[in-house]
Amino acid sequence: MSPTIGAPLDRVDGRLKVTGAATYTGEFRVKDVAHATLVQSTIARGRIARLDTSAAEQAPGVLGVITHQNAPQIPRLKPATSPGGTAIQTAMPLQGEVIHYAGQHIALLVAEKLEQAALVGWGMATASYPSFGVPAEATASIRAGARAIVRSGAAELGTGQYTVMTQIASDALGLEPEQITVELGDTEQPFSLGASGSSSVRSVGPAVRLAAEAARDKVLHLVLHDQASPLAGYGVEAVGMEQGEFFLKHAPTERESYTAILNRHGLEEVTGTGKVDWVSTPNDHRVHAFGAQFVEVRVDRDLGLVRVHRALGVFDVGRVINAKTARSQAIGGIVFGIGMALLERTSIHPAFGKVISPNLAGYLLPVHADVPPVEAFFADVDDPYVNSLGAKGAGEIGVTGVAAAIANAVYHATGRQIRSLPITPEALL
Repeated sequence: MSPTIGAPLDRVDGRLKVTGAATYTGEFRVKDVAHATLVQSTIARGRIARLDTSAAEQAPGVLGVITHQNAPQIPRLKPATSPGGTAIQTAMPLQGEVIHYAGQHIALLVAEKLEQAALVGWGMATASYPSFGVPAEATASIRAGARAIVRSGAAELGTGQYTVMTQIASDALGLEPEQITVELGDTEQPFSLGASGSSSVRSVGPAVRLAAEAARDKVLHLVLHDQASPLAGYGVEAVGMEQGEFFLKHAPTERESYTAILNRHGLEEVTGTGKVDWVSTPNDHRVHAFGAQFVEVRVDRDLGLVRVHRALGVFDVGRVINAKTARSQAIGGIVFGIGMALLERTSIHPAFGKVISPNLAGYLLPVHADVPPVEAFFADVDDPYVNSLGAKGAGEIGVTGVAAAIANAVYHATGRQIRSLPITPEALL
């Protein structure tokens, strides 16, 4: 007898499996393989009155849908019996409209990829978020050396406020962004309310613009009344500004720079202030940011897991000050909405009345694997009723409507209308 049989031999495939080198059945590559998923009956007894497979057949990557209406006829099997009873099922699948039991196969969807043979749903929702105008103040100082400093007590949350305030000041002062320094967040600086309600651009932006224009106009007043300047005696409307220089519109070579003007008058800097109060709008207007959210979801029929496959948002936030930072905020908002729809939940302990997950250790948030390709676009149209910039906030409109769009997509995929968040597997199973 072989001495190996009966010996405690180590598993010959053990190392391959624990190191990830083993090949499992599903990992063998088969050329031109198709994938399929089953649609099963949710009732125990009944009859299929109608089947509409048109939407599934038109979905990208779907090769076909097989039902009792187009399946090949398969003869019933003869029962294999024994003293213990029948050993196998004799009825073949997809052979008629009669439902005999819950879980009976009623359709087979065949697709090029496994993901395409999962449940697919499309959903959309509208979005509307009020645009608030709150008190804000700012100063802008033009310094010799063609530089400027803008100050405000407004808070920067990482949303790009330093950048957009630089751009607003740049346009008003006629300086390049690299020549401008923005200082925010210090209570020693001009008053501004906190960054909330998507109010920063709508409120702080106009204050910065007013401050920059006030500083610019002070320097312009000096030059128009300076007999040593080639611009002396002309009216404000005759003068333009670019690259830190005033010039005559009808004679562009006649120029005066900020630096030359300040040096000639012995000034290190000239400062202007800007202030906006509570912003009101005409009684017949309501100032909101608007949008529309579109998503595609895939739902795992067996596990009830919902995955967002792609997402798109289109928004009207008035004039877009910075296309890059606005797009980033919108994409971030859509990611927030994915978390709101599928993951995030604040649970209260029934006995102690306190939050069960008070920190991120037990609070679910979207990670990279949860986030699909996301696109965001803007109408970029000035709103004349908002402020001098025509710009509304972009901070919160991105998240608005995402959860509703996902819930609608889940309903489209499954026929289940879920009205509470998050949409969990147990709600779908």
